[in-house]
Amino acid sequence: MKLHPKYAVMIPSKGRADRIAKGFRKMPFLNASNVYVGIEHREMVEYRSFCEEHPLVHYVFYHNPEGSVSFARQQLKCEAEMNPNYQRYVFTDDNAIFTYDSLIMLLRAHKAYRKPCVMAGAHATSPHFDRNRRKLMETIGGYKSYPQPGMMFYCVARSLCDDYVFPHDTFGLDDRHFYLWLMDQGVRDFRICPDAPFTKSRYQEGGQGSIEERMMKCGRAIEKIARDYPRWAGSTGTLRLPWQSIFDTLSGKTLDRLAGGAMRSETKLSQTENTDG
Repeated sequence: MKLHPKYAVMIPSKGRADRIAKGFRKMPFLNASNVYVGIEHREMVEYRSFCEEHPLVHYVFYHNPEGSVSFARQQLKCEAEMNPNYQRYVFTDDNAIFTYDSLIMLLRAHKAYRKPCVMAGAHATSPHFDRNRRKLMETIGGYKSYPQPGMMFYCVARSLCDDYVFPHDTFGLDDRHFYLWLMDQGVRDFRICPDAPFTKSRYQEGGQGSIEERMMKCGRAIEKIARDYPRWAGSTGTLRLPWQSIFDTLSGKTLDRLAGGAMRSETKLSQTENTDG
């Protein structure tokens, strides 16, 4: 089963050779020439078996000493831009899992919407977190979607992002910066297709690194976003800080995840038990 040649799927990976190999065994359709996987030069040995198992994939190798997801995405985008046939880009992560049908539904829903938009897949938790937004569900061109920015598995027209460069210093908040840039260009439609489901476990080994490394990278990314889009970054009128988590780290406790997006309260983030799925 091969993907349509007018679409490119881009997946940066870091420190997860075993994880991405396991994921690709569940998604054999990704062994295709229009699937771009980004790997750092220093990890070529670790990823050798994965590359040999998936010979049709277009591999992109680069030096990424800061371990920035955003930098990696830019390298993949530059490589995909060399093929003039691609009309749409699908950006996703090395630990996101979806079916072939889900991918095709995402692409079709994006195409059917017609107006400039970003169409994202639906994370397994979206029925809970998006329950109010789902009341705004529409069927357009035969495909359902509702208004809500979604990340980790999303589709955008090539023509919308040809002029965009993923900054190296937005790290794992690359999608936030990209979406704000699109809004600055006049894009207003960010939607989620419930018929394009995916799963993605958080805080797996590899990726952005340890909790401490993630803290530093997120802080620098927020600085970059605030410099480029100060009005929107400051639209809450304040800066929310997880005070209890900060005090916990100062007292020597180790967090198992950051406060943003965690389903547990801040007072329980220093526990080692993982209950977020």
